[in-house]
Amino acid sequence: MNILKGENTSETIPEFTVPKLNFNAYEYTDLINWMDIEVTPPPVLAKNTDEDLKLFIENKTLEFSRFPSHTQAVERSVKLVTEASSCVIGEKSRDGFIHIRVKSSEIMPYFLTKLNIKWLKIWSKIFEGCTGITIKVQV
Repeated sequence: MNILKGENTSETIPEFTVPKLNFNAYEYTDLINWMDIEVTPPPVLAKNTDEDLKLFIENKTLEFSRFPSHTQAVERSVKLVTEASSCVIGEKSRDGFIHIRVKSSEIMPYFLTKLNIKWLKIWSKIFEGCTGITIKVQV
């Protein structure tokens, strides 16, 4: 895709390949040969047209697609790594601590959700006076 020409030949994101590095370079911009690689726009700009970019230059406003960057899984991972770092010393110990915690959470029984608890309360009230009936919630 060439944003300046408005070309978009496919909807897929191009595969990234690491360019050959010039370790004898004096400037960081000379680390790679820019003529040998295909420079593509960042994925966040993939859906923007030339008209969008021109409006951005004139109005200084541009709408971007929203990408989740802080999910519950990320929050859980940050909490787990932070806890491991404060409990053990060393990379190997921290890694073991994290693996044990993840493994133990996989074998623990699932906790009921709020919906399960709501229905459990409703059914227990319905059968409150009955004897010999046991209500089990299967998750």
